Amino acid sequence: MLYIKKPEQFSPKFEGVGCLFELNGKTLLLFRSPTGKFQPSKWCTPGGKCEQNETKEEAILREVSEETGLILSHTDLQFIQTTYVTYPDCDFIWHVFKVVLSSEPTITLNSEHVEWKWVNPREALDMDLIQDEQPCITLTFFPEEYQEEILEK
Repeated sequence: MLYIKKPEQFSPKFEGVGCLFELNGKTLLLFRSPTGKFQPSKWCTPGGKCEQNETKEEAILREVSEETGLILSHTDLQFIQTTYVTYPDCDFIWHVFKVVLSSEPTITLNSEHVEWKWVNPREALDMDLIQDEQPCITLTFFPEEYQEEILEK
């Protein structure tokens, strides 16, 4: 479950980052390898865990580069929201970023992903996404529709 307010008894094991791209009204989704460890065969945005002593901005720049081959700078990043995620086996902090592109880049996937595509964010909400990706997309692309109370139940 994803929260925008830190829940009581929240005890994070790590921090992570995710990046939603926008290009001509579409967003980039990556398809996780069927043999992957974490939620295989699901769609997701580029992202991952922050390394020790790494800022959230450094982490997202590294993760985007590793997963897509794209080299971004700090000035490309738009910080959206820090969220708090609870899974049955762990809690973690998730920082959401957005990058707006003016032209379609060349995507080079790493072994974690086997496919990528640009999709309308509204259509993305109906895809087979990793857990808690849907509220991140809503928060980023449709903040006026974002219903905080749904995420806090």
